[in-house]
Parts: sequence; C-alpha cells; structure tokens
Amino acid sequence: MEGLEVEHNSAFLVVGRDNIILYWRDEMAALTGHISEEIVGGNMDALIHPDLREMHYTGFERAWADGFVAALEKNPEAVLDVPVRCKDEEYRGLRISINTTLSSAGSLMVLVASFALID
Repeated sequence: MEGLEVEHNSAFLVVGRDNIILYWRDEMAALTGHISEEIVGGNMDALIHPDLREMHYTGFERAWADGFVAALEKNPEAVLDVPVRCKDEEYRGLRISINTTLSSAGSLMVLVASFALID
C-alpha cells in the first residue's frame, strides 16, 4: 500500500444505527486490505484495535443518541485521526471525516465516514 493515493471522500463506508457496516466502497479495500464481502454486514471490530473497542462503542452510542450534535459541536470539522486495523493486522493512521444522513422526518439514519491516509 506504499505510495497509495486515495482522495478524501472517495474511500468511505456507511454505518447504521446498530453499528453494522452497510456499504464499503472499493477504495476502502485499497486503504485497508479488507474487501466489501468480508466487511459489509459486520460491525466495526475488524477495523478497531481490541483495546479501543469499548471506548469506540461507548462514544458511538453516545454520539448516535444525540444525532452527533455534541460530537460536531466539539469538533466542527468532524475530522478524527485514528489508527485503523488493516487486513494484514497492521495499523495505519487514517483521517476520518464524518457526515450524517437524516431521514425526511429529520432523524439520523446512517453515518457516512470517509477515510484518507494521514501524511
């Protein structure tokens, strides 16, 4: 994956309220080695260090409960730099940009997270 250039927003995934990955764009495979057939329908465990999972899921639940309002107020750019677990068991620093998608009634439906390598 050395020399890989993936534009921000071209590599993204979609996660539902139940923390299940609903969509995995092919560019995510270029960044992580995980292909959609292995990831879609599962939770985020394949991407999160085991020691960080409890913190991730607690934060995810808290953020989802308020529609990510507090998280976006704290971090208006909605950007996080995190280590992501790749298929080869290596961790790569990726910058995640978070966007939310609302239903016509205004309730949060899905979270769209786009990824890029940290320079």
